[in-house]
Amino acid sequence: MNRLSTITFLVQKDIRLQRRTALFLMFFVLMILSSLSMNTGGSNAFASPYITASVGAAIFWTLSVCSYEGFYKIEKLFASLPIRRAEMVYARYASSMLAIINAIALSAIFGALLKVLAIRADAQTMSLVDATAAFFASSFLVFGYLPVYFKLGYLRSRLFNIVVFALLGAVIFLISLLLDALGISFAISNVAAIIIGILLYILLGFISIRVAVRFFKGRAL
Repeated sequence: MNRLSTITFLVQKDIRLQRRTALFLMFFVLMILSSLSMNTGGSNAFASPYITASVGAAIFWTLSVCSYEGFYKIEKLFASLPIRRAEMVYARYASSMLAIINAIALSAIFGALLKVLAIRADAQTMSLVDATAAFFASSFLVFGYLPVYFKLGYLRSRLFNIVVFALLGAVIFLISLLLDALGISFAISNVAAIIIGILLYILLGFISIRVAVRFFKGRAL
């Protein structure tokens, strides 16, 4: 198989093995949107239930996939096949990005249903700002976690999970507070902010993947 076919196969493997997790995450997203207030206010407020639900579901998917492979030593099995370690890393990032997109789409659909069916009096549809913030926040958490995972493996990285996500979450929250303090609106119409965000996303993503590949190639399975 060529590289693209191999990565596609590995991503499909993640999806097939995590079908129960996907059902749980659907319930998780629905519960978050049904219980948290949608009247958060503030242009940079990361307290939006859409962001909470999307980020939580996406990160839980990544952790679930990593824990499953770590527990059943699937990486060791695939390493014995003609599959390069770099391809396994690329597939994990692709799987995580797909999970982020699906989590945001799921949150938007459930939120729209809550409003259309009038299940909640304060129901609001997901805004483009919510979707963008959820995408970048989830991506940055994945970019920070996966290199640690590929360096230590799931069992050893569990000790660092709380620290890694706490630090990354704190950074995202502090950036939000800084934007508010400076009076910079996190708006989709702010072209300069969008360009900077995209460039930062590409840079951090590239660095994260390269570091993860290097770590995984040097790790004994």
